[in-house]
Amino acid sequence: EDVYLGIPQGLNLDKKTHCLKLKKAIYGLKQAPLAWYKRLTTWLLNVGFTSSLSDPCVFHCSTESPTRLFFHVDDIAVFGKDVTPFKNQLKSEFDVKDMGDAELMLGIQVIQIPEGLVLSQAHYIESLLVLYGMENCWPVATPMVPGFHLTEASLGQQEAFKNLKVNYRSAVGSLSYLSTATRPDISFAVSLLSQFLELPGIKHWRAFLHVLRYLRVWKTRKQPTVSLSTAEAEYKALTDLTTELLWLRQFIEELSLGLINFPIDVFSDNQACINTANSDSNYNNRRMKHVEIQLHFIREVINQKKIRVTYVPTHDMLADFMTKSIGRTALNRCLGALNVLCLRARGDVEINTTDE
Repeated sequence: EDVYLGIPQGLNLDKKTHCLKLKKAIYGLKQAPLAWYKRLTTWLLNVGFTSSLSDPCVFHCSTESPTRLFFHVDDIAVFGKDVTPFKNQLKSEFDVKDMGDAELMLGIQVIQIPEGLVLSQAHYIESLLVLYGMENCWPVATPMVPGFHLTEASLGQQEAFKNLKVNYRSAVGSLSYLSTATRPDISFAVSLLSQFLELPGIKHWRAFLHVLRYLRVWKTRKQPTVSLSTAEAEYKALTDLTTELLWLRQFIEELSLGLINFPIDVFSDNQACINTANSDSNYNNRRMKHVEIQLHFIREVINQKKIRVTYVPTHDMLADFMTKSIGRTALNRCLGALNVLCLRARGDVEINTTDE
């Protein structure tokens, strides 16, 4: 794509009859990101790296000492037992700065502990608390009171909120970033708050502040279609999960992190959904005909032994906190089983072994 510039001051050219044609990408123009991506990836391929089919920003090099990397714009993270040779190659081609061991990537703290790595956004949470004047607030045990429901705001509640002169959409967006990256425990609360972005009221703002009080101590979205039964809703969710698992399976095998030659267990508390998925019959009753493609997809993946759908009682469902507000005991049990650690706002790691 040709890009033309106006004549800058200092050049003795008629601005009415002349312009400048850009010969190479300039930082800040819309063409620059793609130009940089092509420049970097071409070089990586030339030095022996292979691009991941699952993620175009992930590359791997299978040598005696495998090296893997991912990049976001001009931030590059490199993984391997000995990455010094690659870093020297990179420095010989580009003007780069070696930041040492990763401590902060894309706004996420990387904390190294003996057991492995901890991903934290405690510093981000602290900045949110300060921004909304909640740094000294009294903490609460759950992101939302169990059984709590939000409804549309009355005109009076909307007026009361407007008097606060705060941006509700921006506030909820800041929580959405957290829930997607490192805090799946607030997924349901964020999903509920997001339903009232157009006409928020004072009660919605108080619910937002309640989440901040919880934070002081995932991608959730509503289905775009209306489900006619709970089994159908479960089937849509199962389809979404299966596509994610197939992507993750391919990604792991691509990077030579392991060969998954066994079915991945998928747990559901809906017997009707499980029975339909595991059925060998191609016959679907009239109530399920409109999701027939999804049915065939799930059954095919099950027959290929890539997933196995099994029943788990509702009270043992570890993802329960992502779809409803639950009590502290149940929340701690779910988070503990999912290896989500309790992080203090100042950033240290505390492994919670009690279930109070």
